[in-house]
Amino acid sequence: MGLKYTVAAILQSPNFLYRVELGTPTAGGLLAYSAYEMATRLSYSLWETTPDETLLSAADAGQLLTRESVRAHADRMLADPRAESALARFWSEHLNTERLTTAYYAKSGFEKADLELLYTALQEEQRFRARKLNQPGANALDFLTYRTAYVNELSASCYGIPAPAGGGFEERPLPPERVGYTTSGVFLGTQAHPALTSPTRRGSFVLNRILCTPVPPPPNNVPVIPEETQGSRRMKLSAHLASPTCAACHTMLDGIGYAYEGFDSVGRVQTMDSGYPVDTSGSFAPGGGVATPVANAAELAPLLRDAPTTAACLVEHGLQYLGGHLLEAGQYPYVEELTGQFGSSGHQFRELIAAMVSSEAFRFANGQLGEAPAAAAEP
Repeated sequence: MGLKYTVAAILQSPNFLYRVELGTPTAGGLLAYSAYEMATRLSYSLWETTPDETLLSAADAGQLLTRESVRAHADRMLADPRAESALARFWSEHLNTERLTTAYYAKSGFEKADLELLYTALQEEQRFRARKLNQPGANALDFLTYRTAYVNELSASCYGIPAPAGGGFEERPLPPERVGYTTSGVFLGTQAHPALTSPTRRGSFVLNRILCTPVPPPPNNVPVIPEETQGSRRMKLSAHLASPTCAACHTMLDGIGYAYEGFDSVGRVQTMDSGYPVDTSGSFAPGGGVATPVANAAELAPLLRDAPTTAACLVEHGLQYLGGHLLEAGQYPYVEELTGQFGSSGHQFRELIAAMVSSEAFRFANGQLGEAPAAAAEP
């Protein structure tokens, strides 16, 4: 009986259920992770498993306490195939790719089995893209402007390109109207209704997830567009612009989202909507500045890539992914510092990950700054 209670206590202990990372107080008021805590953080962040002998030996020797030591081990670990899964998971969470399932996104006019096969093919394309973005020297911002797709017969049909021979997957050039992730089936399918496109959802995703530009929630009691209203999706949504309460946000959201109206709710090209010609003209105003007219999604893609907040947004989401929590106000100066390093590296994703895990933001339990990054002194 005593053994039973002992085992039960062990299995319920927080030290068994969680990775305990408490940190040690420093003279600067921060909590520095111990060498063993850093070994665990590095291993689970980059390999999704327990530390190897090399990391444990480094912890035994009291290493993993400086930027240089952590960076050396991060470079080693990122060069190991075991890092591929964690890096791919970041892109999946950042771009919401794994949510493309029939449980979340049923579509009208499709048998469930057929839709599941298409979704599986579209997700495989994004896993392939993540592998390419994670390669040494690859530019992470290319996720917005790549010009090829990894397709099988089903996804090739969705994209309107020739299917690979033999029934497998193959990398193929995209047609001119498709450029980067925001013209992929995953993006277009998740940011749509079961039978209708959604310029508002598509614009909201771009602003929130790619540009880190917060969009206020809609006001209460927004009137529903009557079902009998005639016209294309765009023509119906224009009713929101007549209301001062709705116009401010919808001008920003729909100006981006209209560029994707050339694609239906699963990402196929459409030229007509409810008997009306599709209008894909839109606008983009980075940072709320002067709006730039765009003719379609292909024109919008390079503007998104080069927008001043795109790289910083990727850094912000990367820090949140590695830390496992939303950033606090005092951590945002790290985003600025790391964004500068990210740009200096040619926006290499592996370089960004290595810089993030060796930064104070990752090495301190309360990695918050006062006025500048220098406030977090090396232990």
